[in-house]
Amino acid sequence: MAASVILVVDDEPVITQTLVLILNSFKDEFFAIGTTNVSDALKIVEGIHPDLVLLDAIMPGAHGLDHALQMRDKSGCKILMMSGQGATANYLEESRLSGNEPFEIMAKPVHPNDLVAKIREMLMRSPRPSDWKSPLTFHIH
Repeated sequence: MAASVILVVDDEPVITQTLVLILNSFKDEFFAIGTTNVSDALKIVEGIHPDLVLLDAIMPGAHGLDHALQMRDKSGCKILMMSGQGATANYLEESRLSGNEPFEIMAKPVHPNDLVAKIREMLMRSPRPSDWKSPLTFHIH
């Protein structure tokens, strides 16, 4: 069985690097890559469609919730949000009340064992239906 691809997105380089290191220590289970930039994260999601995106909910110059919606709804990625700010709950509730499917969220700091358990749980769930279609078409003649 192939390792699940995880994209870690956090504006704090030390957090991004640490989470990538922790997840990659589970060699047969996860292959993690990271970025501190939401624009780069969107390009990565469009290009490789990771199995799960671990996304900081509030980053400078970017509202993570808007990007989470884009990643999840256009590319079909599972999203696990993280936040160390109490205001995040308000953003998530506003999004839910606007008709969006709720997001999973974990408070920072998070113990690595709890994070890995949550990621495993999310990856075990059936994939959610998505209108995303691969731009690649294969023809066998």
